Amino acid sequence: MLEQKIADLTDSICMLIERLDRIWQQTEEVAPKAQVPEKAAEPDAPAPEGPSTEELEDLCLSIVRDKPGLTPKIKSVIKNFGGELIKDCPKHKLPALKEEIMELAA
Repeated sequence: MLEQKIADLTDSICMLIERLDRIWQQTEEVAPKAQVPEKAAEPDAPAPEGPSTEELEDLCLSIVRDKPGLTPKIKSVIKNFGGELIKDCPKHKLPALKEEIMELAA
């Protein structure tokens, strides 16, 4: 009796595998594999104009080392330009941020 149940179970598994194979083949016929489009050659991006965040961070560090009292003012200026840190500020505002920081240091 147990042997018969094992045989029936084995047959059921084989039938299930065959059905799954047929379904799999049908889905491949209906929806062929998607082809990844090739990216068009992009022109080289122009070099960013103005200071980088690293340059501004170095500038601020050197100013604060020379004049520690300017730390709160520099932090305030950075917040006015949209960030807690220089790296949080929008890239297009970095040149103006540099000018403000240079004015504080003068």
